[in-house]
Amino acid sequence: MNGTLTVGQATLTVTAANASRAYGAANPAFTGTETGAINGDTFTVGGSTTATTSSPAGTYAIVPTVTGANLSNYTVVYVNGTLTVGQATPTITWTAPAPITYGTTLSTTQLDATASVPGNFTYSPALGTTPAAGLDTLTATFTPTDTTNYATTTATVQLTVNKGTPTITWAAPAPITYGTALGATQLNATANVPGSFTYSPATGSVPAAGTDTLSVSFTPTDTSNYTTATATVDIVVNKATPTITWANPAAITYGTALSSVQMDATATPSGGTFVYSPAAGTVLPAGTNTLSVIYTPADTSNYTTATASAQIVVNTATLSVTAADATRSYGTANPAFTGTYTGVVNGDTFTVSGSTAATQSSPAGTYAIVPSVTGADLADYTVVYVNGTLTITKVVPTISWPTPSPITYGTALSSTQLDATGSVPGTFVYNPAASTVLTTGSNTLTATFTPTDTTDYTTQTASVNLTVIAATPVINWNNPAPIVYGTALSSTQLNATSSTTGAFTYTPAAGTVLSVGTQPLNVTLTPTDTTNYTTATKTVTVDVTQASLVVTANNATKVYGTANPTFTGTITGAQNGDTFTEAFSTTATTLSNVGTYAIVPSASGTDIADYSQTINNGTLAVTKASVISSLSLSTTDVPYEIPVTMTVTLQSATSGTPTGTVSFYDNGNLIGTSPVVGNTATFTSGGLTSPLPMGNNVISTLYSGDQNFYAQTAGSTASSGSVLVTPLDFSFVSTSPTTLHGIYGTSGTYTFHVAPIGGSYPGDVVFTVNGTNGPILAKYTFSQDKVGMYAGQADLTLTVSTRLLAPSDRHASLVGPIGSIALGLFLFPLASTKRFRRSSRKLARVISMAALVLLTLGGITSLSGCGSGYPSVDDPIVVIATSNGIQHTITINYHIDKSPQDTDAK
Repeated sequence: MNGTLTVGQATLTVTAANASRAYGAANPAFTGTETGAINGDTFTVGGSTTATTSSPAGTYAIVPTVTGANLSNYTVVYVNGTLTVGQATPTITWTAPAPITYGTTLSTTQLDATASVPGNFTYSPALGTTPAAGLDTLTATFTPTDTTNYATTTATVQLTVNKGTPTITWAAPAPITYGTALGATQLNATANVPGSFTYSPATGSVPAAGTDTLSVSFTPTDTSNYTTATATVDIVVNKATPTITWANPAAITYGTALSSVQMDATATPSGGTFVYSPAAGTVLPAGTNTLSVIYTPADTSNYTTATASAQIVVNTATLSVTAADATRSYGTANPAFTGTYTGVVNGDTFTVSGSTAATQSSPAGTYAIVPSVTGADLADYTVVYVNGTLTITKVVPTISWPTPSPITYGTALSSTQLDATGSVPGTFVYNPAASTVLTTGSNTLTATFTPTDTTDYTTQTASVNLTVIAATPVINWNNPAPIVYGTALSSTQLNATSSTTGAFTYTPAAGTVLSVGTQPLNVTLTPTDTTNYTTATKTVTVDVTQASLVVTANNATKVYGTANPTFTGTITGAQNGDTFTEAFSTTATTLSNVGTYAIVPSASGTDIADYSQTINNGTLAVTKASVISSLSLSTTDVPYEIPVTMTVTLQSATSGTPTGTVSFYDNGNLIGTSPVVGNTATFTSGGLTSPLPMGNNVISTLYSGDQNFYAQTAGSTASSGSVLVTPLDFSFVSTSPTTLHGIYGTSGTYTFHVAPIGGSYPGDVVFTVNGTNGPILAKYTFSQDKVGMYAGQADLTLTVSTRLLAPSDRHASLVGPIGSIALGLFLFPLASTKRFRRSSRKLARVISMAALVLLTLGGITSLSGCGSGYPSVDDPIVVIATSNGIQHTITINYHIDKSPQDTDAK
């Protein structure tokens, strides 16, 4: 007999290595060691811990982990490590403060350290301390709020304390006048700390006029913390002003020049220079005048320039003015009057003018001219005036007579040409006189004008030239009545007349066919008398209306899905030899639905605009197309109840995709319909709900047609095929050796596999056994006594259990009929099934069970007691699988080995 070797697992010890980190840091990568690996196996040791970045300082277990290809061959013993989380050192951020000046107390500007975690700072020196001048060390001690996870730490920075500069207060002194000595009023600086002042210039000094700088040097008593300071201010020293003495001079007459008699001022201090305004030699105007003087002292550094003034009276001189005589014509404006003057002094100039009582309408004669004078210095004179004389003479009248426009031969003179006008009232006498008919060419017309007012105006004559041109004949020609395109011009339209004899020439000429529209007709009249008449022209218009053109399209047909045919038609009504090309349009396209569509004709040609078109549409009839169907079957040979997929492909000789439905027939009987999708229709028949009947099934189809495709009729373009449906079956095969070995009183097992051939079994599959039970008394047990019709494939087990016989049973007689019947009744349930689905199946099962009972009885009668003394035997066993009359068997052999003496009976 075979034995069993059990291979146990080896022991692998995995130890995690200790590790440490600071609070708040990430865990390190955990490692460790392993011992106990054999056979060259290698492993990778890692670890994990419950400690996170935020876990407090302390110790935590490191639980080791191990991975490797052959880890399942080991029993793993894990030894934890320790993770020590220590206090973190806070980060202090403290930038060295900017230098300060002595006297500045420490504040948060200098004591401004910050930390990476919450806590408190203690500073040395403390807040509010005033550090001495020099380089000072500032210390900050930081105590974190969380003393469990963070350590106390310190930081230092250097602070530079510069010496203080004393503050000197010294306001700029008020201005002083030249000659004032410096004293405490000006030299009065103060400082904010004790010390002493030294001034420059010193007390008692007299500064010069101008802006002077005063300086002071301050030496503090505490030179350790303060530096020496200086300050300056500016003082303004104003110049002194001299004193001028000057009395008003005596009166003078206009024209007298100024001199030292009037310009006699004196000054203190003396020795300077005087500048007078106006200057010596100036002639002042009449009236009271102001004289000014500017005194410039010799010492201009310390004295300013001084000024003074005096008043002088200037009396007027005498001026004589005489108006000049003048002459003008009656009715004109007065001329500009002039004159002369005498008695001027000092080079003065004047303008003399005048005025008179005579106006533009005053009659011819003499009138007084009263003079007047203007000038810049007239106020400096007393004026004496002498009158002049204005003489008004007669006026020559002005005749206006524009050159008359040319007149046509035969036109008599009238006021249109004899239309001269005078500048004053009067009468005209013309030559030639009115109503005269002049000859062709250039003629001179003369007009003599006698004014009504002979006192103030003289008699005058004028002449103009008048051109007499040849006459243009008058043509009588009205617009002709409208004509239709194609009508040639004739005397009906070309019918102009004139009162002047001559010859007519027409454009276009007679016989011309005009285009449609309002067309111009021109005529030229050449007169017989070309001396007195010119050639004349006239234009009229004639309306040319469109001719009628009938454009007709012929009817046409086409099959759905095909291109439109070539359309034809006719054109009638063309005139004047015109030719046209006919074209056609329609809304129908290759895939337009079955129906009728208009064929719209159109005509084109060079002269198409000369016609009105009558369009007669044709009709395009679109008829249905035919389809040819082809049937494809997923299979042509199939077991009963297995689905068959039927696919119909519709093909058309034209474009387009058929729609509608396809009907499927089995042996002429309708079994289903399916919509056409794309150009195919699919129907599945068979399966459990609607299986095709067994035998040969002739499948045929018919297409229903749609709006654009004809329906199929039986025998036309329909498609067909056949499917052979065979009965259902199943396979029954062994999955274990066909010989079982054992001894009395033991059990053996046998396995087999059953599977349907087709969609299901023919019926429920029932399993029975036909065993000879020759020397073997056995009990047969199936893992399941049947497989349902639709259960699918299954694996089953048959257990054969043999009986251990007692010694007394070794010579026992065969069991009687009652025992046989009882044993048969015991086995009967193994062959029973539930209620039969079909009567044919029930009959088959009754027959099978009756046979089983007979076999059982036969087997029992062959049994005898067994035990020690029985030889080794082989007992054939037939396993039977039955489904709706279809039966398959498997024969196995149970080999009983020779057994030892049996003492226990069961």
